Amino acid sequence: MNSLQARTLEAFLRAISQMEKPLSQDLDHEIRRVGRALENHENHIIGEIPNLVKRDIDLNEQYNFAYRSLQKQYQAQERTKSLAIAANGSTSFDFENQIAQILNADDIPRAAQKFLFRLDSQLADDYKQTDFWKRGDRIIALASGGAFLGVLLAQIPGAIIGGLLAAIYAWFTTPKTESDGNA
Repeated sequence: MNSLQARTLEAFLRAISQMEKPLSQDLDHEIRRVGRALENHENHIIGEIPNLVKRDIDLNEQYNFAYRSLQKQYQAQERTKSLAIAANGSTSFDFENQIAQILNADDIPRAAQKFLFRLDSQLADDYKQTDFWKRGDRIIALASGGAFLGVLLAQIPGAIIGGLLAAIYAWFTTPKTESDGNA
């Protein structure tokens, strides 16, 4: 599964999870057909999703919104993982089976909500780890600069104080990223 297919599937799941009214019987049947195809590892079915969502105005609107949002996140490199890799670190076949189970569930919107909650939690945890290391790099750079300046001005005690102050400053003044502005 390539990243375009993963983004299409994720937008589809996000759109389904936002549906407040029940899906029509025809649409429900078609969604289950997509689920069965994914169970059989027929990834070409993913290409039919954009036409499928056009059958319901609300679903189409939700899908387009979710797809544009995901596309912006990927372009800004805030979501560097594809959905297939992020889903519990599973292989593509395992991932396809997970999606197939969702699309064949009795309550598809609720199953999609549960899956996306787990996925979003996992991606948030990954982002927190990345953020910690970004801050760590900044702390090391500023602390070593503060220690060097402290050595020049007041030798060893100045180096300790300068390093600590610079490290504290670096931790609390991390530059904002584009995703921080959205939070």
